[in-house]
Amino acid sequence: MEMLCRGVKCRVEGGNLIVEAEEPLLALSSAVLGGGLGEARSILNHQVPLDFNDPNPRLYLERVASSLGLPRPVVGLMTAADVSRACHRGAWAGGAAIDVVVTAGASNATSIREEAPFRVGTVNVVVVVDANLAPPCMVELVSVAGKAVAEAFRELDVRGPRGGPACGTTTDSFIVACTRRGVEVPY
Repeated sequence: MEMLCRGVKCRVEGGNLIVEAEEPLLALSSAVLGGGLGEARSILNHQVPLDFNDPNPRLYLERVASSLGLPRPVVGLMTAADVSRACHRGAWAGGAAIDVVVTAGASNATSIREEAPFRVGTVNVVVVVDANLAPPCMVELVSVAGKAVAEAFRELDVRGPRGGPACGTTTDSFIVACTRRGVEVPY
């Protein structure tokens, strides 16, 4: 996948979608490995089987990242969705390049009002911005990404286990990362 952000590359290698940056990115995420606010040289979206049930998913992802020789630090996600079918869109806004990479499965779709089903399905969203984003701006972008997932589910008429409109899945993860150069965006 051709990324617009300078110094950032994205590829699919086996069952792994890998985003690598020449310089550490500032990343905010809900990831299993390296989640929270911190740095990332690599972002890993690892495909697991539908029946995946490792008791320590963080350690599992750490081993995968090591086996791939990914530059550290690594932020890691998991999905049962086919990562080779990931969707990428790049755009320019306000003088900054923005890349969004999404893998999606909706088999455990749910709404806020419904009890979470125990089925596999995940929407993972990776947003990389070639700009200097302040943490409040990064939080806002996570919110926007969540709303985009909800809107996509609405447009596709994805339903939860009780038939109501779904707004995502119970295992969705989001990563917003920035290069910390160029345009400064406070919020």
